[in-house]
Amino acid sequence: MSDRDRLKKSITNTFKIHAFTLKKEALEFAVDKLEEFDKDKRQYWIKRFVEGLRKENLNGNVVDLDTLTNVAFSVSKSKNENVPILNVFNVSSVPRWDLAPDGEMVLHGGKTREELEVDDATMALRQRLMLVQGRVSRTRELEGCTISPIDSLITAAPSQGTIIVIGVLVKIKNDQYHIEDLTGCIPIEINEQTTFHAGIFHLGSVMIFEGEWDGRVLIVSAIALLPSHSADQTRTYMGTANIFGGTERIAFRSCPKLSSRAARLSHSSLVILSDVNVDKHETRRALYLLLDGFSSCPPTAFILCGNFCSRPLQMDSNQLVEKGFTQLAKMMKQFSSAYSNTQFIFVPGLEDGGLSHILPRPPLPLQLQKPFSSIKNCVFTSNPARMQLLNQEIVVFRHDTVERLCKNAIHVPENLENLANDVARSITSNAHLCPLPPSVQPVVWSMDCALRLHPLPDLLIMADRFESYQGEQKGCILANPGPFGRLQYHFQVYYGDSRKIDPSSIDLST
Repeated sequence: MSDRDRLKKSITNTFKIHAFTLKKEALEFAVDKLEEFDKDKRQYWIKRFVEGLRKENLNGNVVDLDTLTNVAFSVSKSKNENVPILNVFNVSSVPRWDLAPDGEMVLHGGKTREELEVDDATMALRQRLMLVQGRVSRTRELEGCTISPIDSLITAAPSQGTIIVIGVLVKIKNDQYHIEDLTGCIPIEINEQTTFHAGIFHLGSVMIFEGEWDGRVLIVSAIALLPSHSADQTRTYMGTANIFGGTERIAFRSCPKLSSRAARLSHSSLVILSDVNVDKHETRRALYLLLDGFSSCPPTAFILCGNFCSRPLQMDSNQLVEKGFTQLAKMMKQFSSAYSNTQFIFVPGLEDGGLSHILPRPPLPLQLQKPFSSIKNCVFTSNPARMQLLNQEIVVFRHDTVERLCKNAIHVPENLENLANDVARSITSNAHLCPLPPSVQPVVWSMDCALRLHPLPDLLIMADRFESYQGEQKGCILANPGPFGRLQYHFQVYYGDSRKIDPSSIDLST
């Protein structure tokens, strides 16, 4: 199939989903207009055409050439005036990029994601390490420190003093821990005298190990996480290219027009919910109260994260979710006038859709999207998902992060009151949403770059079954709304203008 035929098929299918049928001349016009763009830009303009048609008073659902020509002119003219303040990006729009050995960023713009390479897994794991190691020379706290590569120790005599090694913590066999870098692998000994600095120290994490080399084993005296860098620090050496997602060439925080618009607009807000089990009557009741409560001051968006079924991975799980979504769609229609400018964003959980636990997760299956087909402001995105709120970058990740990190940790802080900052420190230090070994968390290796946090976003929503928390690291706000419906129906509200998180809940007993 030629590129033009694929574009025709994509346009036709998208318009059909939104109940529009293009006449032959209109379809040829659309193809001619969009043929010069890349895949992401084409999808952007197809979506704009559909949005423009919805505003037209059409006599039917058949679109002729004159109608589409007028709509195309209208949406292109108003592009800069009516760009939504919130845009949602599927992980498929995240540019694929890697670090070269010299530290330079290499964009793989010409590669399609279907073209997998044999060494994707090896490259992805190497990139995780290189991404963190690349900060060493730019970190003030590490100035004057001598970092020893592992291959220099393998044949070395026992050290006469303390040495420092940076590497990934791995467990090769039994209870023997090793550290790896790009040059080799050595065993380590952790004992009661080993000091752990702030953070959660788990398998797969890149860490600083300090200790003495006895000629065979590194006897570790202290372990620490590498200091993370703020987004502004990272952009000083990575430039302002947009590697976050979407079709813009310049990073959103570096765009003067978006910054100016953000200064003029206020009252943008996001209502964030996790583990929204729509198959449960009590959850739907709480959702109704939520919609009713915000109807007088509608937020910019409701972000609803899975799992959407209280009994996932069962034969009837999808049917239960579909029935629950049907009821939710009816409730949303009751408040359609109040939420006409509010987006409803659905992020799947690890057990939604009947797929395995591999990351990233695709959007919910089309069958589960059907109940919302007549509601134009619903967005079904991937997990993780990326969003742009004016000039702010937001990442949403539904994963049981706290449980996974602690379960695979060699040390967890005893004081859980500071757990939010410990989680934030561990995630941001590794600049990765899920820095765990592949045996613990499988990943589509060619898309591992979609899990990177480099630079750090403005807001990182770590939707987790763990209790609600919020933290901050280097200007990146980390927030977990907690489960919507375990003991109470917890949720959080993020205010974009003040960059503040407000925790809240619904009590059905009152």
